[in-house]
Amino acid sequence: MGKSIVLIGSGNEKVVEEATRSLEIEVFFFGVETNLDSFLETIEGLEDLVFVAALGSWEGEVLIEIAKRCKSRLTFFCLTRTRTLQETIASRNQADEILNTFPDFRGAIISEEVPFFAKVEALRFLLD
Repeated sequence: MGKSIVLIGSGNEKVVEEATRSLEIEVFFFGVETNLDSFLETIEGLEDLVFVAALGSWEGEVLIEIAKRCKSRLTFFCLTRTRTLQETIASRNQADEILNTFPDFRGAIISEEVPFFAKVEALRFLLD
């Protein structure tokens, strides 16, 4: 089975749509109202997951929790939030936690300030 995307929050929905436009790839959405245990059951057994989330908010916390409990091969596509000092600090802390928890980290952690087309290209690269 190929890669699947786990999109956490709707903030990066357009990036995912554009990056996967010509690909046959399954996208699983985790929203603020989604039950974590039920969601984990849904993605259980998938071999290769690409997580897409913004760090510096609840999305980063959920990403870390799901990734810790997943047995799949993981790739991360994280955007850091920098609109406020609190978001910047939380983004940095969550990025550090990801890198420390997953020493064989694969993926990208980039600023949400990067232009849209660059985000799309970065995600496409990770999907190849």
